[in-house]
Amino acid sequence: MLQAVEPFLPPVDPKQIQITWNNVTDMPSGLPMQFPDGEKFSLRYPSVAIPQSAFNTNPKPSNYEVRLIASCNFQGLGLIDAISNEDLKKQYESEGRFVELNPEFWDNTTKTLKPEAYASDYFGNKFIKRFNYDLLDGCLENDVALWDELNILRSDIKHLCSTEAWAKAMSENEKVIDYIQQNGSNPMSYVHPYYNDGTREGIKKAVAYLLSPSDDVDLYNNPYFNFKPEMTDDAYHAFMVWHRGIAVPRARNLNEKAVQRGKELFTGQLGCAHCHRPSWTTGADNHGSSKILGSKQLPKYANQTIYPYSDFIQHKLDMKNDIHGSWCRTTPLWGRGLSLLNSGVEDRLHDARARNEIEAIMWHAYSRNSQAYNSAIKFYNLPKADRDAVVKFIRSI
Repeated sequence: MLQAVEPFLPPVDPKQIQITWNNVTDMPSGLPMQFPDGEKFSLRYPSVAIPQSAFNTNPKPSNYEVRLIASCNFQGLGLIDAISNEDLKKQYESEGRFVELNPEFWDNTTKTLKPEAYASDYFGNKFIKRFNYDLLDGCLENDVALWDELNILRSDIKHLCSTEAWAKAMSENEKVIDYIQQNGSNPMSYVHPYYNDGTREGIKKAVAYLLSPSDDVDLYNNPYFNFKPEMTDDAYHAFMVWHRGIAVPRARNLNEKAVQRGKELFTGQLGCAHCHRPSWTTGADNHGSSKILGSKQLPKYANQTIYPYSDFIQHKLDMKNDIHGSWCRTTPLWGRGLSLLNSGVEDRLHDARARNEIEAIMWHAYSRNSQAYNSAIKFYNLPKADRDAVVKFIRSI
């Protein structure tokens, strides 16, 4: 979205994006920014400003807001994929009796899942959505968000992930047409696919069609230029074997007394485990499939006890500058304790606003409307040794 190859312009000019990190001075919940024992903590949140002039589209958007969202971890996705619909449905039913759940997926009156809670694979098999902060997908083989970001052509992906507004703007951009007209006649030029008959009108038509995200576009069979898939079917199968099999790091230091104390508090007194459900047992792992995979099998992870520390349901934390109407999926905690070692930072939550575990937990107490407020206030009132123990436990898993 922020990059493009000459002569094309990116849909958004990254130089015009302004990200500001704002410090919280007081919380609507009324809690002071320090624990009862005097230890202080701080909170921050991002605000993003993108002026209309930054959009290289036609039309340019209006009346919009922008939020940051961080990438989700790739580890253990095959194990999450293997959780059965039946068990996820039971989790919704057990929680939906006591708290409001996202009405997009859950009928809070009848206490039943809505059709929107399911996503289908290529063959129409339905899976309860469980991936990404916004619960876009229900099976890993249909991870639309991943392939939209990669924008790699496969035999079953015959158009770009873009927008009609961007394709239109590029087809109308005089500098784009000039460049293609001057450099596109050579079959070895990377802009040759857009050259068409070499006329300005012909180039315009080719650019508008080839950059379009429409399902009617077929980049492999069209009047302008027939591309070839960038990823072979065999390569996609190999990728999915790897993608589905990325392991979860081994938990660490579980026998230390402080870690055991932290686990006792996390799973007991604090009530964190109501949403950060510690363990699941995977089902038969009748995973979804895609047109490419067809009858090809992927490694199965059936009947395994796993410890993701998530219920894979969206809850409302009512944070400042939140996303999706404040509904956000409970983040799996497994492996997150290695963030500092692997990346040099401990950023947490959906937009990396929390710089460590303490900040992440206290964002749960930012508002009394937070569905995790009661757990967070219990953490807030713990003595420092117990707070440190909870942090140490989270880092151990």
